Amino acid sequence: MQENLISDGIIINRCPVDGHSLAPVRVNSESEIKNAVVLARTAQEGWEAIGFEKRARLLKSAGKEMLKRRQELLELIHDEAGKTPAELLMSEAVGPLQTISDWIRVARPWLKPRKLPISPLAFPRKRGVIEMLPRGVIGIIAPWNYPLANFFKPVFAALLCGNAVVIKPSEFSPRTAIWFAKIMGNYLPPHVLGLVQGDRQVGQALVQSGVDAITFTGSYSSGKEVARTAAAQMIPCSVELGGKDAAIVIEDCVLDRTVAGIMHWALHNAGQACGDIERVYVENSIADRFVEMLVAAVSALRVHSGDPQTSDLGPSVHLGQLKIIEDHVADARAKGAKILCGGSPAATATGKGLWFEPTVLDHCDHSMRVMKEPTFGPVIPIVRVKDAEQGVILANDCEYGLNASIWSSNEKRAVSLGRRLQVGTVFINNHAFTGAIPAAPWTGVKKTGYGIANSIFGLQHYTRPRTLVVDRKKSADGWWLPMDTVAEELGHRLAQAQLGNLLAALKIPFLMSQRQKTVIAFVREGKRSQEPLKSSPQNGLKFWSKGKQRIESGAVNFKFLCIKLIKKTLPRLTQREIAWGQAAMGAIFSGAPPENLKPLSQEESKFFLTDMYNSSPFPVDFTMRIVLWVMGCSPIFFLRRWTTLDRLSISDQLRVIQKMDASDSYWVRQFCMLMKLNGGLSHVSTTRFQTAMRETTRRSRSEKLGLDRISSTPPQPVRPEMEL
Repeated sequence: MQENLISDGIIINRCPVDGHSLAPVRVNSESEIKNAVVLARTAQEGWEAIGFEKRARLLKSAGKEMLKRRQELLELIHDEAGKTPAELLMSEAVGPLQTISDWIRVARPWLKPRKLPISPLAFPRKRGVIEMLPRGVIGIIAPWNYPLANFFKPVFAALLCGNAVVIKPSEFSPRTAIWFAKIMGNYLPPHVLGLVQGDRQVGQALVQSGVDAITFTGSYSSGKEVARTAAAQMIPCSVELGGKDAAIVIEDCVLDRTVAGIMHWALHNAGQACGDIERVYVENSIADRFVEMLVAAVSALRVHSGDPQTSDLGPSVHLGQLKIIEDHVADARAKGAKILCGGSPAATATGKGLWFEPTVLDHCDHSMRVMKEPTFGPVIPIVRVKDAEQGVILANDCEYGLNASIWSSNEKRAVSLGRRLQVGTVFINNHAFTGAIPAAPWTGVKKTGYGIANSIFGLQHYTRPRTLVVDRKKSADGWWLPMDTVAEELGHRLAQAQLGNLLAALKIPFLMSQRQKTVIAFVREGKRSQEPLKSSPQNGLKFWSKGKQRIESGAVNFKFLCIKLIKKTLPRLTQREIAWGQAAMGAIFSGAPPENLKPLSQEESKFFLTDMYNSSPFPVDFTMRIVLWVMGCSPIFFLRRWTTLDRLSISDQLRVIQKMDASDSYWVRQFCMLMKLNGGLSHVSTTRFQTAMRETTRRSRSEKLGLDRISSTPPQPVRPEMEL
């Protein structure tokens, strides 16, 4: 039978069922390809502007029409790919509307703007939003094994995101693409979906035509060429390059269901699917029974009957693929595999068509091509293994990594084994069906490629993020030019604060304030600040004296009076609140302190908390009270225990502090940091201060006595023999 040809710019195909000629299709020129992209780019802006909900409605209308006209599709794909009506309905014809509906549910939340989390302490009065925008024009190069369904994943996703699309179908299935584009064109604005026809040269021209991203599904060799060309254009490229899926059958499986499942997923679409099972590893203990049942079932399948209504499997789509299947089976036979059924091209009444008998090969090993290279045909090679561990090792011994499945009634063990498989998707007691679920990522590793179809991860290929930030701050930022010694000190203190030195953070607000004034003064007057801010007591006295002068002069505004009134009306800390603070500080200093940093006594911590609260201005005291309540009630949220922090053991208190410090909530981490800061200040103002004062007193006494140091042990009596 003659292979499909392109001659004089015309695609000439033959039906794989019986070899009759199909209607010719014209190949597009390079200028036509570029023009299709230009028209798509012109239409894309309006398509994006109509909004997500209207795009979704238009796509659903197109999906409904495809369902209504499914009989046309059955006849069309039967001629191009030889599929049987039942299999075509289940795998392609009934899918467009459901797939569009599922994609809408996945894409709607993904495309909504999301708030940018910005620290109000590090970046005050700034807010931002992240928007997901369409890339523009997407080029999609699709294979021949699913002439319609291969468009579902990329086309619907790209269009919903607001992109325009130009598709290039396989030269073995160009007419189905025409049917698809025509129906979509009945609902989409003109040129939003473009179509170009031809072989790999047309595909390469599409990549270089000015599109903004490329999605490719096909062979490894072709995918490398497409990825290389896309890289030269500096455009994103998603490639899915086939698979060599493995199934591991464990002795505790439900045998009849396992046989049925593996037979289906190995022979589905006549084995012409990247997610079909192409390697089966069976434990020795059940291998004989499994093989016997599988051979009996496969031998009973109907093929090449001459009537599509009474066939279970279709033919190979083109002659080149049939030749690969024959070579793989012959190589396995030559290297010791046993052909238990099938094994050769199927005879037909007319002697025409690209049929191959469904084949089971037993006693295979990894020296055979059928175990290493994609066969893409109705062949089931079986390897007998001593146990599941060996099955996992052999399953990973492959250059491809799309899917794998484990068949066992022990779910826990199967899941544990599955997590060791080097693939994109692991199935337990089933295989590959998630390719039809838009919410599930369809991806792989190794030679399968790095592309991701389906899910929000796939949508990243069709969108780009744009961040919009608004600064409502009226003053300058402290890190702006010009640079000076204050900026240098500010940088060092910010670094120390991140390393956990909370005391270094105390001066940061003052330095930031001086930097803001320096920047504005430099712009207004061209002057630099010569003196860095000094953290001396005189500065504090000057600050408070200025405030006192303002009050004495009568420059007290209404806001100050309100704050003063609130301060007077706020109640003092309760014993319960003090206990929460003591527990928090005790836990903080009981973690892993240095030897000279012991936890504060109850009296010291109580004195500090009350003194800190009473001496702090509003709203600092109010914030401190909130922090104490958050710390006190923290066991309810972080330990799921209906109690307060002070009633826990030291170890449980420390667990709570650690969980708060590692929380995903920004505000919880801030409350924890404030509590640590309070603890740090309390320690400086009590324990370390007292230790330093005692040491100073001892040294002062030592100097008065004229001694270098005072011994910590009493003098020893003089021994008699030493007197001599």
